[in-house]
Amino acid sequence: MNSWKLLLSFWIVLIPALAQSEPAQITSKLVQIRYADVNHLTALLKGHRVNVFGDHPLKAIVLNGLPADIAAAEETIKALDVPPTAASVKNVEVTLYMMAASQQAAPENRRPPDVDAVVKQLRSVFPYQSYQVLETVLLRSRIGREASTSGLMKWLEPAKNPNQPPSTYTLRYLIGDVTEGKIRLIHIDGLRFGAKFPVSVNSSFPASQYSFMDAGMAAEIDVREGVKVVVGKSNIDTDTALFLIVTAKVVD
Repeated sequence: MNSWKLLLSFWIVLIPALAQSEPAQITSKLVQIRYADVNHLTALLKGHRVNVFGDHPLKAIVLNGLPADIAAAEETIKALDVPPTAASVKNVEVTLYMMAASQQAAPENRRPPDVDAVVKQLRSVFPYQSYQVLETVLLRSRIGREASTSGLMKWLEPAKNPNQPPSTYTLRYLIGDVTEGKIRLIHIDGLRFGAKFPVSVNSSFPASQYSFMDAGMAAEIDVREGVKVVVGKSNIDTDTALFLIVTAKVVD
C-alpha cells in the first residue's frame, strides 16, 4: 500500500510537469500595413521574438512565432502604423563622398574644397600621400523611407586598357528619424555601401582578363545636420583605402 501511494504521488507531480513542458504552438499571421514603410517596420521588428517577412509591394508583413510573441509584435505595428504627421513628411537631403586615399603622390584637384577640413583630420590618423574624391552622390528622401542608388565610379588613375571594365558602386539607406533641437540630429539606419574595382589577371594587351575586388561598409549612424561624418574605411590594397563621408540636412 505504501508503494502504491508513493507511485500515485509521483504521477500527480509528474503529469502537470509534462503538460507544462509541451511545446507551445507555432503559428503565423499576416498583418496588413496601411501607412508605415514595410521595410522600416520589418527592420524594427527584428528585435522581437518572431520571424518577420515583409512584402513592400503588397504592403504586408508576415509574423511567425508563438502566439504571445506575435501579439506583442502586432502591438508594436499598431503603434507605428499611423497616419503621417507634419514632422514625418519632411525630406532629408543626404550627400555622400566616396574618397580614395593612396600612398602614391597625386594631384588632388579632384577634391571639392568643402571636404578639406575632413581630409586634414584624416591625415592626422591615416598619413596617406593623396586624398581624392572618386564620386559624390546626392539623394533626397522622406523620413521613414528608403533611398538607394548605384552607378559608375572614377578611379585614381584612368584605365590603361580600353577593355577594362569600370568601377561600380551601390548605396542604400533609410532615414529613421530626425531629433529636433538647437542642432538637428538625423538618424540614418541601414546604411549599406558596396564597390567593385576591376583587377587585371592577364596583362596581355588587348585581351586582358579582369576579376573584381569588393569593398564596402555597413553602419547605423547619427549625423548632426550640416556636419560631415566619416562613416568608415575599407582597404583596397596595401597602399590604397576607400573612405565614405556623409552629411545631411532637413529640407523644410
